[in-house]
Formats: sequence, C-alpha cells, structure tokens
Amino acid sequence: MSSLARCSFQPDFLHCNNESALWPSGKTLAQGSGGSENKAKKIGNDGATNADMRDGKGKDRNVVIQVVVVVVVIVVVVAVVLVLLLVIDVVVVLIVLLMVVVVCCREVVKAVMATGK
Repeated sequence: MSSLARCSFQPDFLHCNNESALWPSGKTLAQGSGGSENKAKKIGNDGATNADMRDGKGKDRNVVIQVVVVVVVIVVVVAVVLVLLLVIDVVVVLIVLLMVVVVCCREVVKAVMATGK
C-alpha cells in the first residue's frame, strides 16, 4: 500500500497517519512541504530566483527582453521609414530618421549601462 493511500485528503489540510509519507518533492510529511526554504522558486531559463531578481543578480532575463524590444522597435522604425519615403519628401524622412536613431542609441546605451552595474 502506498504512503498516499494511508492519507485522507481533506479540503483544508492533508491528514496522514504515517509521518514518513512522502510529498511529491521527496520530503516526508514530518519535514513539511518546504515552506520558507522553498520560497526561492526558479524563474526563467537562466536559473535566477525571485531573490536574485530583487538583488539584481538575475539580469540575464531582463537583458534578453530589452534586446528583443530594441530589435522589434528597429524593425518597426524601418518599416515606417520605408512607408514615409514613399509618401513624404526625402529630406524630412532623413531628419525624422536621424532623430529616431539618436533616441534608439540613447536607449541602448541606458540598457547596457543598467546591466553593467
């Protein structure tokens, strides 16, 4: 008979006669389900924990998100510039493009500086 077969499942709590019954994590009921020591749950593929994200150690995930955002913005800007070239004068488009490039470069520098700390 398995250890879980000796347990009665109540809506509020798992009542067991055998304290050596195992939780799915492999711990016994006497050891508990992990409680406070299990609070550092892994998030993302970089293995960063919640505490790491708060402490600034788990920056890899943020860097990936920032890079994806920058790439998407660049693709959208290029598409808009191509449309504007068809509609508006070339000089106006070049001025707008220059302004957009300056803003994008500033954002990329900010992102790189923030991850370097």
